[in-house]
Amino acid sequence: MTPEYRQQFLQSYLTFLFQRVYCPFKEKLVHLSDPDTHPEGYLLKENWPDPAKRDFLGAEYSPEVARKIARGQMNPISMKMFEELPSKKQQ
Repeated sequence: MTPEYRQQFLQSYLTFLFQRVYCPFKEKLVHLSDPDTHPEGYLLKENWPDPAKRDFLGAEYSPEVARKIARGQMNPISMKMFEELPSKKQQ
């Protein structure tokens, strides 16, 4: 097994454990599993000690932007707001 393969495999594995997801209760992005309390969180910290290099876990957005994306109000690629559709009451 090459070092590159091992690193890519580990990165994929850690992505499934610690990817960023939107929490509707906290209304912000959180890790699916907390790296600080998860038994394998040390693998992330040892191999990617700089949090700025952990972009493979998903982009970091402000709570406001994450909320808009999660609610389907903002395009996550263009970062532009979607046009609001008229409600049934307005029709």
